[in-house]
Amino acid sequence: MSFSLRNVIQANSSFVEAFYALASINIRLNMQTEAQDYLHRALTMQSSHSGPIKNLAKLYYMKKNYSTATEVLNLLSVKELGLRENSLYLNILGSSYIELGLFSRALELYRTVVEQGSQNTEAYSTLGELKYW
Repeated sequence: MSFSLRNVIQANSSFVEAFYALASINIRLNMQTEAQDYLHRALTMQSSHSGPIKNLAKLYYMKKNYSTATEVLNLLSVKELGLRENSLYLNILGSSYIELGLFSRALELYRTVVEQGSQNTEAYSTLGELKYW
């Protein structure tokens, strides 16, 4: 599959979905550097595409680069991060704030999520914990 996507990219180097698909494959293969390169290329072509943004933030979080993970995720709104469900990306943003010692930012994020009627159980749990820190 990856070989065919590379052929698509060679034929049409502006096909953002091919870069995004290659990045997703590389993430599953734990080839983080290659995935990061493909995601950056996808974002260069279409900076508003939420898929590459989310996956790039996930890579930075996995590398414990919390500062960059928060910068990337802050490009999206809370709604785009998955307000209504247990969103991995919303939780990555909140957890990154906590890892950086930005407890007030994490508290504000989770409070906003809860006030907007989210079903994100981790938001409720973390909000409760943050009130005691």
